[in-house]
Amino acid sequence: MKQILSWLMSALLTFSCWNFMPSVTSVAIAATDCSGTVIFEDSFDEDPLKLGNSSLTHWDVEKAIADLQGQDEPKNPNQNGYNLYGYYGLGHYLDLSGGGISTINTKKTFILTPGTYQLSFEIGGSPGYISRYAVEVGNIFHEDFLVDGDDRIFSTISRQIKVDTDTNAWLSFINSGPNGTYGPILNKVSFNKLPDSSICPPPNQSNLCCDATSVEPEVIFKETFDQEPLKITVNNLANWKVGSLKVSANGGFIDVIGQKEDGAPLYDYYGPGTYIDLSGGGISTISTKEKFTLTPGIYELSFEMGGTPKSYLSTYTVQLGDVFDEKFIADGQKEEFVTVKRQIKVEKETNAWLSFINYGPNATYGPILNQVSLSKIATCNGGEVEKENLVENGSFEEPELEGFYSFEQSIPGWEKVQGYAIEINKRPITAPKDGSQVVELDSYSTTKIAQDITTEVGKTYTLSFAFKANPNASENKLNVYWGDTVVANLNKTATETEWQTYTYDNLKATSTTTSLSFDNLDEISDSAGTYIDAVSVLEN
Repeated sequence: MKQILSWLMSALLTFSCWNFMPSVTSVAIAATDCSGTVIFEDSFDEDPLKLGNSSLTHWDVEKAIADLQGQDEPKNPNQNGYNLYGYYGLGHYLDLSGGGISTINTKKTFILTPGTYQLSFEIGGSPGYISRYAVEVGNIFHEDFLVDGDDRIFSTISRQIKVDTDTNAWLSFINSGPNGTYGPILNKVSFNKLPDSSICPPPNQSNLCCDATSVEPEVIFKETFDQEPLKITVNNLANWKVGSLKVSANGGFIDVIGQKEDGAPLYDYYGPGTYIDLSGGGISTISTKEKFTLTPGIYELSFEMGGTPKSYLSTYTVQLGDVFDEKFIADGQKEEFVTVKRQIKVEKETNAWLSFINYGPNATYGPILNQVSLSKIATCNGGEVEKENLVENGSFEEPELEGFYSFEQSIPGWEKVQGYAIEINKRPITAPKDGSQVVELDSYSTTKIAQDITTEVGKTYTLSFAFKANPNASENKLNVYWGDTVVANLNKTATETEWQTYTYDNLKATSTTTSLSFDNLDEISDSAGTYIDAVSVLEN
């Protein structure tokens, strides 16, 4: 499930699509026509690929120079298009650290009349670097952001801006570094005026709309850490298991820090209170000891997060079972807690732990967590009854890994038919399609896994699964069988690393048990293999 780069610095802007939700300054956009009047658009395709630009067609470049990077379309089928640091594939995009830390301002001054405006842009990072940048629209909008280049995907950022009086404004993107050569990479900028009274969810909330009924908020979990004594290198908390990303992790360490009313402070970066540093002598994770039973509805997850005030940038992921998984960046330079709020739709009853997973890079100073809460705020009504997935453990969420990979001889629902082991991976090795974990079909040898599905003779079934290439594998093949019937023989190149979902219907059952199997037995064994996830079988 995974959903694109987080909106960390503005997480207080909560959007909704139900009229019972609390009103906020930033109105949500409508599911109808939200394009409105186009004020400005630029995909940078008018500018040629070139390093060291001091001016662009629609932008002035200040303080330094910017690199126009990307990859052109091939002129004929037998050639590749011109490629200049085309980290993100075809198209043109702008690196704001082209030989210095630069700022770009639109050459055009916009005359803005009262109303609501939609600013949208795509942003990515230079691979291997975390960058800071800010976006401004005159003196009516300013927001600070962080971007992580290790994700290698553009994230779409969308903001709504309310203008109360006539004003003139430029649009500016301000790079804050820290690297003067590799910085934030900008693409597809648009600025529109919305129709009056438009209400639309931003992209990362659009799936929350449903036939919902407001309920009195039901607190599922709340944690302030105040019951914990201040202490360095702690490996257990009252309500949390403490672990590590190490493969053999039976425990990591976190620091319980802050300032108690009746005691001396301990690294009280954020004043009175108790909070935890997820890098307490190691890069650690915490998961709730309680597994929550979540019934269908809308849930709100809220927490405060800060960085260690030594200008450290830390990346972390928040997971709620297989219904929510989002990556964030904590910035210690801000020296204040940021309240992050997310609304999560649960479509069917599920059990889930809440986890905070620290990815570092610093093992001593990490993201600092406080005031965690999870509440149910709405119940979803109506809709079609979801069919039962006949595949057990179809997203390979069991066993739950403490490290980021594991070799198993069998896992719930699945057996190893051939090969060294069933290899389970999770972030940071690869991003799953659904949930937190995937299977890689080549641990130390090519692999075949299978599961017996309970079926009814004569009935037909629909099989669905997700498949993507492993960029480290010399071959990425996948063979799929329904009983003795070949469903698919698939093959991907090492560059096809985006998940693709395959669906096959009208698979007929000839017995009361049908074996479903996946293998890559016909490829070269090189300890790197095909990824599969999100397997389901539904009765037609």
